[in-house]
Amino acid sequence: MHSGRGAGAQLPADHNFAEIWADFRPENQYTGFDQLVVTPNSQHRPAAQTILSGRRPQNRNPSFAMIHQRHPSRSCHLRAPKRRAGEQTTRSRCNPNSLVIGFAIVASFIGSTAQAERWTALGGTKTIDAKMIGLWGDSVVLQLDGGRRVTVNLLNLQAESRIQAQELARKQVTFRETIVGEIKSAAEEAAAPAPTPLPEPPPAATYVPFKSGMSVIDQLEWSKQQQQAGHIIAAFDALPPKYQADIEQLAKTAAAKIDAATLQSIISSIHQIGDVIVTKQRWVFSHPRFAAMEDGSADAIKEMLLPVAGLIRVGLDPKAFDLAAFQSTPFRSWLMQRDQAMAPYIAELNELSGAANLLSFQLKGEKDGVATVEVTMGTVKTLVQFIAVDGHWVEKASADEWDKSISEQTQQLADTPNGSYLAGGMTSMIPDLITPMVNPMAQATTAEEMHVAMDPVFDNFVGPAVGTLMAVANMSTGPGRGNNNPYGYNDGAYDSYSSGYGEEGMGTGMEAMNMESYGESYGQSQGGSGPSSSPPTSDSSNGGYKEAMEAMKNRGN
Repeated sequence: MHSGRGAGAQLPADHNFAEIWADFRPENQYTGFDQLVVTPNSQHRPAAQTILSGRRPQNRNPSFAMIHQRHPSRSCHLRAPKRRAGEQTTRSRCNPNSLVIGFAIVASFIGSTAQAERWTALGGTKTIDAKMIGLWGDSVVLQLDGGRRVTVNLLNLQAESRIQAQELARKQVTFRETIVGEIKSAAEEAAAPAPTPLPEPPPAATYVPFKSGMSVIDQLEWSKQQQQAGHIIAAFDALPPKYQADIEQLAKTAAAKIDAATLQSIISSIHQIGDVIVTKQRWVFSHPRFAAMEDGSADAIKEMLLPVAGLIRVGLDPKAFDLAAFQSTPFRSWLMQRDQAMAPYIAELNELSGAANLLSFQLKGEKDGVATVEVTMGTVKTLVQFIAVDGHWVEKASADEWDKSISEQTQQLADTPNGSYLAGGMTSMIPDLITPMVNPMAQATTAEEMHVAMDPVFDNFVGPAVGTLMAVANMSTGPGRGNNNPYGYNDGAYDSYSSGYGEEGMGTGMEAMNMESYGESYGQSQGGSGPSSSPPTSDSSNGGYKEAMEAMKNRGN
C-alpha cells in the first residue's frame, strides 16, 4: 500500500477499494495540495491558485493528488501532478472492479454535498460559495460553481468556516463507512447460500370456517375453495362431529403405539432434505447440471421444488411430532397448527398445478335424503351419492361403512403393544438411506462443496424425482383420485381418510393405515387402475428430463 513517502508506490496485486481509500487518508502526511482531480483522461490540469489566501499552500509531502484511469482495461496508474527530478512514476496493476467501486464512492462523496456552502477568509474580506470535496490534514478542497477546484488552508479561514469544514468532514467519513459497509454486505449476501431473509410464498387466504346445514353443492364448493387455499383442516371440519371424535380417538391411540425415538429420527431425516434445499437454494440451483438443461427446464424444476421443499421443512418440523405433546393437545388444535404452517406452500403448489380450476359440481337429483352429484374433473365425470349426517354431507358409501371400519381399526390398535410401531421394521431404515445422502450437502460450506455432494443425488434421486414432478404437472389432464380429485369422490373415500390419518398426519407407518388402499388411489391418479400403475420415472441418461420438463412447461395448457 502507498506509504506517502513518494508518488505512485507499488500496490499489491490483490488490493481492493478499501486500500485505495487508505491512500487518501493523509493524516500527518499532507499540509496542503494544489488540486484534487478525478478525470478519465491523461491530461493534467494546471493547479489553481488559492483564491481566498492569494497564495499557494506548500505541498511538502505530495502523494497522489489525482486518481487517473489511463485506459478502460485491467491496468491503472496512480500519480501525483508533479515529480521531483529523477523521481520515477510507478504503475500499479489493479482490479478494475476496485476502481469502479472507488470512483463510485468518490462520486458519492461529491454528490453528497449537493448544496454549496459559504466560506469566509480569515480577515473577513473575502467570501465564496463552494461545495466541499474533502478535508485532508489542514487543507480543505472546494469546488466552485464552474467545476474548478481549489485548496485552502484551514488557518486562512474564519472559525465558523473551519468548524463547518470539520463537521462536513465527519459526515463524509460516516457516509464513506456506510457505503463501504453496504458494498461489503451486498458482496456477502451475493455469496451466501440463500437469500436473506429466506423467500416465502404469500400468505394463504384466511380460512373460512365450516357452516353446518349448507346444501351439498355449497359444501363441495366450500371444500374446493378451502383446500385450494391450502387448508388441510377443511377435510377434517367437513366431517360430522361423531366422525371427528372417532378420528381423534384413533390418532391418540395410534400415537401410543409408536416408538417415539424412531419417529423423531424418521421425521428429522426427511425434514433435513427440505431444510437443505431451502437454506442453500442458491448453491443447489447453481449446480452445473441445472445450467446444462434446456431453456426453462431448470426454472421449471426450481418453481416446483422450492415450495415442495418448503412444505417438507415447515410441515415436518420435528418439534410438531413430539408424541408427548401430541397426546396432550386436542387433535383439531394440532391439525390447525400444521394447517397454518403448511397452507401457503400447499396453496402455491395448487396454483402451479391449476387442477382446482378444472373441478366442478352439478346436482343431478335428490331423493329419500340421498343427493346425487356429478363431479367433473377436466373431461372426467363421476356420479357420487351423498347423505346428510348431523348437518354435514358425507359420501353415502363411506357413511355406510364408517362404524365398521372404525371398530376394526380400534381392535387392531388394541392388539398392538405400545411403542411397537416403527421399531425395527423397514421404516426404521429410512434415516440410514437419507442421512448419507443429505449430510454432505448440509455440511457444505461453499458452492463447490455443495455441487460435489449433489452429484450422487443427481444420479440416484433427481431422475425419479423429475418423473414425479412430471406426474404432478400432468395431474390436471387425467382421471382418478388423489390430486386429480382431492376430495376423493368415489367409494371408500372417507374410509381412506379415517384409515390414512396416521400416515398423513402423524407419519405412523401403521399397518392399519391401509397402504394398499393408498397405493391404489395413487395409481388411479396417474390414470391407472391399481398399485401397478406407478408414477413414471425418468433418468438423466435416457432423455427423461426432456419429456418431464416439456410436460412441466406445458402444464395447464
